[in-house]
Amino acid sequence: MMRRAKRYACAAAVLLAVLAASNERAQAVCLWGFGWCETANPIMGEYVLDGNPSGMLTITADKITSRTGPVSFTVAYTVKSVEDKKVTIEVGPPEPKETVHVLIEKDLIKIRNTQLFPGNWKKKAASR
Repeated sequence: MMRRAKRYACAAAVLLAVLAASNERAQAVCLWGFGWCETANPIMGEYVLDGNPSGMLTITADKITSRTGPVSFTVAYTVKSVEDKKVTIEVGPPEPKETVHVLIEKDLIKIRNTQLFPGNWKKKAASR
């Protein structure tokens, strides 16, 4: 019985060493609850500002582009946390980086307490 436990412990240690030494991001390590885990990004998409159809917001995996008529700007961002219907992102530059909370509803995201792109943003319907 003791030999079997030592074998399993040794095998687990070797597996962890191999995974830790790997340059690839191992999904198995994330599933076990430690290591690097990619955060899901539920806010990616194209949005129109509620009440102002000329206001558009395009959110990709790492950038947010805001367009109002002929004026547009793009900022980089990272997802800091996803908790149910609340996504916390860090936007920057400009420095210092700004923490923004995004509330997700059915076909709408709400962005408050920021000067960059506040408002209610309706998800654009997929083109056919």
